[in-house]
Amino acid sequence: MALKISREAKKDVLTLRVSEKTRYGLDLLSRVTGKTLSQLLTESLEPLLQSAQLHLPNTQSNLFNLTWSPFDSDRLVNLAVTAPDLLTLDEERIWTVIREQHEFFDANGDPRRDAIRGKWPQIQQATAKYQEKMEE
Repeated sequence: MALKISREAKKDVLTLRVSEKTRYGLDLLSRVTGKTLSQLLTESLEPLLQSAQLHLPNTQSNLFNLTWSPFDSDRLVNLAVTAPDLLTLDEERIWTVIREQHEFFDANGDPRRDAIRGKWPQIQQATAKYQEKMEE
């Protein structure tokens, strides 16, 4: 079974595999509540994002709240600063390209999100070029 779950911008799709029994139950629940499957699943998953499962060790801060931004570049920077061990390999590569440019950091060494956001396409292109060279 494939479900489409979208954010407010309705651009992200999530494919989900469930058993026939679960699909049947979801269909019944959808009919009873008058909500779409996407609405049901989104409403069910959102509280999970606020749960303790996303708390960082030794803190009450919620990782989702600390890192979420509507801008991809800000999300990557927020995650890199907050929980660098959770970066994917591709994100690590992008973060490395960012760290190599002094213009992306202020005098205290903090990331300048506005500067990074403004050069995001160029950062992604530079990362792709480095990746291509590595694969040669």
